[in-house]
Amino acid sequence: MRRYLHPAAWFVILVVAAALRFHDLNWDQSQYNHPDERHVTNVISALQMPSSLGEYLDPAQSPLNPYNNRQSWVYGTLPLFGGRAVAEFLDQGCAPTKAAVPALLGRLLFGAAAADCSQGFFTGYEHIRLVGRLLSMLADTLTVLIVYLTGRRLFGWRVGLLAAAFSALAVLQIQHSKFFVVESALTMFVAACLYFCARLATMQINSRRRAYALWANAALAGLCSGLAVASKISAWPTAALTVVAIAVAMMRDRRATGPAVLTALAAVAIAGSTAFAGFRLTQPYGFVGNSEVEWAYTIRACETLTDPEQFHICQQTPPMPETLARLVERIPAFLRPIIAPSARWIAELQFAAAQSSGAADPPWGWQWANRAPILFPLTNIVFYGLGVPLGATAVIGAFYLLSRLLRGRRRYAYLVPALWIFGFFLYQGTQFVKSLRYQLPIYPMLCIAAAVVLVALWR
Repeated sequence: MRRYLHPAAWFVILVVAAALRFHDLNWDQSQYNHPDERHVTNVISALQMPSSLGEYLDPAQSPLNPYNNRQSWVYGTLPLFGGRAVAEFLDQGCAPTKAAVPALLGRLLFGAAAADCSQGFFTGYEHIRLVGRLLSMLADTLTVLIVYLTGRRLFGWRVGLLAAAFSALAVLQIQHSKFFVVESALTMFVAACLYFCARLATMQINSRRRAYALWANAALAGLCSGLAVASKISAWPTAALTVVAIAVAMMRDRRATGPAVLTALAAVAIAGSTAFAGFRLTQPYGFVGNSEVEWAYTIRACETLTDPEQFHICQQTPPMPETLARLVERIPAFLRPIIAPSARWIAELQFAAAQSSGAADPPWGWQWANRAPILFPLTNIVFYGLGVPLGATAVIGAFYLLSRLLRGRRRYAYLVPALWIFGFFLYQGTQFVKSLRYQLPIYPMLCIAAAVVLVALWR
């Protein structure tokens, strides 16, 4: 009987998570109350799918590049691409095409409103926002599943189930799944990366088969890290944590020899390669690619452009920081299409960094003045992000994880959740902008921390 209770409990948790997220897609009756959702919708509704892979990878010509519409976009482009691709697919079910599968999915998801739709129904401003919300809801539901898998891998099925239940009921996760913003996708990819990091940290390198398993998990951790950064640049610490997890796998073998070190170094190289590949392919407009026009923008060689419109854009492109510009100019020509960053993307990152640090002073940033570092975001997590019972338990659990990491048995099991919670919290909690949603990527690990301490007390 007991063997059926475990999958039944897991199924109930997932159903509850999905019900809380997918209920009432247009719950706000198209009031557009979230300013970031309005911005995302403005940007994505102006995009178009490219006609070829070459056009997709050309930052100066791609109709998917928000910078070509003179729009600011400081987040990653992966959520934009996903939302636009799904909307275009569903639009094929509208007249005059009326393809069978998209039409069926459209009616299932949007009801009678999609039955007599015409081209542009799903890609227009109103409904592409709802398509994006569906993707946010799906991403956060998958996050609950990943929390279960991570908790079970590190601490057993009891912790996995309890952590998944906490994640299913986490207030901030539910709230952001109801909007078309990047945080739900970001959190899902971060959680997936941490799951593979947890697998890495609990492995040993003492056989060829385990070396292959290490490389496979390193590849997946790197890929998820790259996709997370392509959702939002603030996910970059996942790359560092992947390297740490690989190092732990190597150090767990006290008889580590030269081959073990080489195996670990190969794993780092594999993780780095998949991370870069994932990021490069889903954030293509962060690079100049094969575009001579984008290269001219980047090195500000505007005299090489003959098109007046291109010349105008080039003149308005802010210059790169001098040190970075010198490095970019020295990139060998054969590597330039792959790794040379675009000045337009760098300018967006500089703009975002100026707001995060307080160097810029836009009116919407005034609310962050005189907010106490650490204490302000911690209070928000406990009182508003998770609620006092779960929030307080999660904080206690986080310190319990840290204590077990510093002194205790199976310390490697506590490494990934403890380092991520404290490292990312300090990274975001000491910024000038201390928005509650900026801490969302640590919520899956906070739920695991709460489950760990409760299971420890119960035992």
